[in-house]
Amino acid sequence: MTEPLLEIRGAAKTFHVGSAEVKALKGVDLSVGKGETVAIVGESGSGKTTLANLVLGIEKPSAGEIVLAGRPLSGRRSKADRRQIGLVQQNPYSTLNPRKSIGQAIGLPLSVHNLCRRSERRRRIGELLEKVGLHPDLQDRRPLALSGGQRQRVAIARALATDPELLVLDEPTSSLDVSVQAHILRLLKELQEELGLTYLFITHDLSVVRVLASRVIVMYRGLVVEEGAVAEVFSQPRHRYTQQLLASIPTISAEDDRLKPDWPWEADVDSMEIVEAGCPFRPRCPFALPACADGTPVLAGPAHHLHACLNPNGAKTRKSSLELMAGQ
Repeated sequence: MTEPLLEIRGAAKTFHVGSAEVKALKGVDLSVGKGETVAIVGESGSGKTTLANLVLGIEKPSAGEIVLAGRPLSGRRSKADRRQIGLVQQNPYSTLNPRKSIGQAIGLPLSVHNLCRRSERRRRIGELLEKVGLHPDLQDRRPLALSGGQRQRVAIARALATDPELLVLDEPTSSLDVSVQAHILRLLKELQEELGLTYLFITHDLSVVRVLASRVIVMYRGLVVEEGAVAEVFSQPRHRYTQQLLASIPTISAEDDRLKPDWPWEADVDSMEIVEAGCPFRPRCPFALPACADGTPVLAGPAHHLHACLNPNGAKTRKSSLELMAGQ
């Protein structure tokens, strides 16, 4: 990994709902190198969105710290800190104000951060639109006049307006048609190469992770349970939860199906029980051992592929799609 741009150290977040406590994050550590794309995956309730909110400053950590380019970020972010982190959200239909023009949407961060004179703003907005593959004249239109893919390009242009070092991509393609998704992913890769951007990519779509990310972090119930290079994790998932996620990818042919790891669905345990001690995946795991109830497993293994499982999947039973795509 290159020099870290973003470091998350022991991040914990507890929400108080009435008299109850909900531990959304339980001491998360991760690092994102400059120019790298790290994907955070997991089902609803895994803590991935809460983690993104801590990075963005929307939520304050209950414990731990967020460090950007060697500087700890305080709970109250300065303008300079806010400029360095951009956000592209999931739904382009709801993230743009329908009453404002495209130019007004992109121009807002330019105005808030005093990044250019008023007389130069239209030219700068046009440059940002061209950078994401749109015509500068679109800045006079309203969002309703644009397609979903065009709106997401506008959202990306707005995120780039402050020249950020880091972009948080929160499910940026999940609400788009498949063909449009491919164009947006290609644009994100081109922008990363051109501008040296770093991406923290929040998603549940494992097929998109394979295309865009270099490393993947798998989260379950507020903990990181597996971490490593995408090719390594996808071809040899070690944690049983990761194995289940990969086995759950829908397929339409026998050839596609054989790319997935085996999972004993007939023995799968359908349980949403939350346990305070031991492996959090234990109530749902058909491979759980008595030792899995004794204490929360910690991440272990080689640096390029860590996992927190006492009974990991060690057999590589199928050739990965990455290997097949590479002709190996």
